This record gives sequence, C-alpha cells and structure tokens, in this order.
Amino acid sequence: MKRFIKILSEFFFLISWMIIFNSCANQQPPSGGDDDKTPPKIVKISPANNTIMFTGNSIRFYFDEYVNRRSFEEAFKISPMPKGRPEFDWGAKDVEVIFPGGFDRNKTYSIVITKDFKDINGSNQLTSPINFAFSTGDKIDKGSISGKIFAAGLDRMLVACYIINSQNQNSLKPDTLKPDYITQPDETGSYTLSNLPNATYRLFAFNDDDRSALYNKEFEKIAVLPSDITVKDSIKNTGNNFLFQNFELDIKSKEFFQSLKSDSLNIIFSSIENNTSAVPPDSRFYFYFKNTKINKLDIADNLKLVDSSATANVKIAFNWLNDSLLQVFAPENLKQGRTYEFNLKTSSLNFKRIFKTTSENQIGNISGSVIFTDTTKILQGNIQIQLIRKNNPLNRYTLSLVTPGPYKFENISEGEYILFAFIDVNSSGVYDYGKYFPYEPSEPFFVFDKELKAKGMWNTDNVQIVF
Repeated sequence: MKRFIKILSEFFFLISWMIIFNSCANQQPPSGGDDDKTPPKIVKISPANNTIMFTGNSIRFYFDEYVNRRSFEEAFKISPMPKGRPEFDWGAKDVEVIFPGGFDRNKTYSIVITKDFKDINGSNQLTSPINFAFSTGDKIDKGSISGKIFAAGLDRMLVACYIINSQNQNSLKPDTLKPDYITQPDETGSYTLSNLPNATYRLFAFNDDDRSALYNKEFEKIAVLPSDITVKDSIKNTGNNFLFQNFELDIKSKEFFQSLKSDSLNIIFSSIENNTSAVPPDSRFYFYFKNTKINKLDIADNLKLVDSSATANVKIAFNWLNDSLLQVFAPENLKQGRTYEFNLKTSSLNFKRIFKTTSENQIGNISGSVIFTDTTKILQGNIQIQLIRKNNPLNRYTLSLVTPGPYKFENISEGEYILFAFIDVNSSGVYDYGKYFPYEPSEPFFVFDKELKAKGMWNTDNVQIVF
C-alpha cells in the first residue's frame, strides 16, 4: 500500500511539474476581453537612449505585452555591427540581447527596431521604426541624414547606408556587402539615419523582401541618390529623396495599355473614349491595333480628324512608336470648346471617336518658381517640369527651364495633377534613375507633396519647386 501511495504521489508530482514547465516555456497571450488592435510598445530600454560611457555587453528591452519573439529578433538591427552574432535571452515580457564579443570603445551604436516587430498574435505590428542610440565613449555622434522615399509600396523598404572612401567608392556593391548603418521609412515614406559619425556616405533604398539586408537583384528594386553625402558634426542633411515611381510615359508598361479604351470589336484601342469631353487642345492621341496586319500607309491615308463645327479636316501628324502603336497629334493645337471626330475606314477597319475640347471656362493656369536652396550648386542641365493628370497619365503638360526662376502652365484642363520636376543632367529628356553598380548617381528630382487642382478660369500660383 505504501509503495502504491508513493508511486501515485510521484505520478502527480510529475504531472504538476509538466504543467508548470509548459506554462513557463510556452508564451501565451491573455484570453478574453476586446480584440487587441494596437502594436506592441517598448516601455523601457537599458541602457537608456543617449547613454554615454556604457560598459556592458547587452541591451535589455521591456514590452507592454507578450510579443512575437521571432519578429523581434528579425526586426532588431544594430549599427555598426559588433563582432559575433547576438544572443537573445527571453523573459515573459522582456528580452536581453547579449553580444559575447562586447562593444568597441569610444563608438556610438545606433539601434533600429524595424516595422517587422509584432505582438504575439501577429496581427499588430509597428507602423514606424523605433530608433535609439548609446555610446561607449564620452559623446554621442549627432550626424543625421533624412529624406523621403517615393514608391508605390513601402513594405519592407530599407535604407542602407555605407561609409565610403577612396578605397571602396568604386567597388561598393549593396548586393554583397551589408550596410554600416540601416533604417526604415515610416508609413509616409520619410526616413532618418541618426547618430552618424563624421564621414562621407553612400545610400541605397531597396525593398528587402528576403530580410537579408542585402539587395537581391533577382526580385528586389533599388534606388540611388543624386550624390554621396558628407556628414559634419550636427549639421542636418535633409531632402535626400529616393525615387521608385515612374512619372514618365512608358509605352511598354502594363499601366499604359490598361489606360487605352477598346472599340466594340477589341481591335483598336485608343487613348480617348467615345464622347469624351474636356480634352486638352494640345493632346497627343494613341491608337493600338491588336491582332491586325497593319498597312501603315493605308492608315495614314484614311485616318481623318474632322472639326465637326467647321466640317473641315484638321491637319494631323503621325508617329509610329512600334508596329502596332500609333501616336497622332495636331501640329497646330486644336481649338477650345469644339467638337472633333476621328474616322478610320479601310477594307478591314471601321473606327470612329467623337470628343470635345475644353472650353474657355474649363481651363486654368498653374504657376510658381523653381528655387535652389544651395546657391553654390551649379545647374548641370535644363530643369524639366511635368504636370501629370492624376487619373490619366496620358494627359500631361511639360515645360523646360534653362535657369531657376518663375514658370507657368497655361490653359490647363480642370482636374487633379501631380507635379514632377527633375534636372536633366545628361540632356536625355527623360529622368535618369542612376545605377547601383558601377555606381552612377540619379538625377536630382522634386515631387510636389500634394495633388494640384486646376480650376476653370483660375490661376493656382506660388507653387514652389525646390532643389
């Protein structure tokens, strides 16, 4: 009997120990209550932000809730990287990040917790990265570089920063060398690299889909800046912007062909729908001939543009962009408030498009000035300015300035527009995005921070373009 009791007691002890062990080993969120919709918060960091003369070999984080441990380990970035891999010693709502090799003396370390950091449910994550710094010396480096990323999507976007010198400036490759400093943009695309020592830096931005902190040219996109950046003391280097968006009219893009309107037989696709109104008098029209053997001379002889108000043909020019895509425009702008008709009749084609140009009370002006903030910079090319219709990129206006100063778009059709400008350094007429290797800087650019509205019989003025 005593032996039975002893066995039974040992059995219950074992069960109790297993329950306790599992409750400690398995991180579980609290049950019940309203759905959690807030991202995790770091309530305390040791050492605290801007600590100097730090002598430890670890950093401890305290959270306001249970967190996804793997996401934190992936989100944790330290620059410059200490020797050896960090170790993560987890508590319930805290973690100690240990660096067995310690930190170098007299150096500022910058830590970023990226937006990959999530709560334990994985449903809430940071909307902006968390940054802080400490120093093993008697001062905190104060250099900074900031700017904005213009891209259609900012998920997993990374800003990689490299210290460059005469030895590595021609060999630096972000696809093989991890950055010296790293950060992420917030949800608006704005980014800041803080606590940088005095040096010259080269920056790249790329969507780090594989979370390697290396650019993968097979499936990731990359952008470069117009120049390298020299950081001196606490001078703020602002306005260092990256451009991913394509504001040029790319006739090979999917977006271009999706903007074309089909006829009833899906044979001819055009840049205007039938009975379109408010067409700018200086428009260029596009016609795409699908699955049809094109006789270009036959189309040139039979495609007519008729001024319905005057019952007269309008002189038009033809520009074949490829074997199937035709651009048509009137060398002398069309008249305002008039009805026009495209007609194309051949042995195999019968096509018609009626449209009306903008009237005088449907057009306005947009004007402003081009300003150089750094007057020491020499203008290296013409300033190209584009005003692009928001919902119809085929509808755009362009200007070219030889020097900074006033500009004015006149007779602009009512609507919302994107303002894009760049300095055409290589005189190509299109924006040059540069190359990451062999390194070529991009051309300086400017994107107005909000959409511009053109109103009939109204001048929208004081729209400044700043380089």
